[in-house]
Amino acid sequence: MSAAALGLWEEVRGSRLLRSGLWMSLAGVAGGALGYVFQVLMGRLLSPADFALFSAVMALGMFAASPLSALTMLVARQVASLLSLGRKGQLRPLYLSVFRGIVVGAVILLACTTLAQDALQGYLHAPDATPIWILYSVLVVVAVVALNTAFFQGSQSLGWLGGLGVAGVLARIVFG
Repeated sequence: MSAAALGLWEEVRGSRLLRSGLWMSLAGVAGGALGYVFQVLMGRLLSPADFALFSAVMALGMFAASPLSALTMLVARQVASLLSLGRKGQLRPLYLSVFRGIVVGAVILLACTTLAQDALQGYLHAPDATPIWILYSVLVVVAVVALNTAFFQGSQSLGWLGGLGVAGVLARIVFG
């Protein structure tokens, strides 16, 4: 190894932030590769009509989950702020408060999904309501994952944050 590479390696080993960033980067690459595997598996395992339905449900899910990125950003900012002020004791109440909000949102979404089930089924050209209820379930799980992502991000637990991303892709492969 060259002296410059050795120096860089020592700097990475000595810095918690660089080490965590490296793990997060590796997890991002692993997550991307596993995401590719997931798409290929779905393309091979599903008929063309089922893959079209799968793609439509995925697109609708991405659209419906887009507000969660704002939630993640706001909660991560609040967590970082509380930690920088040394107020660790306020993290648990924050988590529980946001979790309660997610539960209320899930109940409201349940009512909306129930009321709009026929319209959604027609929009998706789905033979039955199963894809709609799978989408609902995934959205609720993704909301809870977004909360945990925000806490990992706000506390700068980058290794855990990357691991959560890889776990999400692995869960899609297993459940897919």
